[in-house]
Amino acid sequence: MQPNHNIDDGGPAFARAGAGWIEEVNGTPKFNRPVGGATLRDYFAAAALTGLLAEGRGTSDTAKIAYTYADDMIQARRGQ
Repeated sequence: MQPNHNIDDGGPAFARAGAGWIEEVNGTPKFNRPVGGATLRDYFAAAALTGLLAEGRGTSDTAKIAYTYADDMIQARRGQ
């Protein structure tokens, strides 16, 4: 599954030193963000999903709703 680069995922949820990769851009090494693992968006969605399910609000759209909450949390975190 290819990541959707149009969504602000907040970056890695549990970043660690040295967990990135290097890419050549016009012959110049450039550090990019870590790959793999959960993003902050995934972490926020999991927290929201836990609350929704605990309230008995589980439907076929619950995961989508949880990611909507996650997107809102990322926006609030960025002061937007």
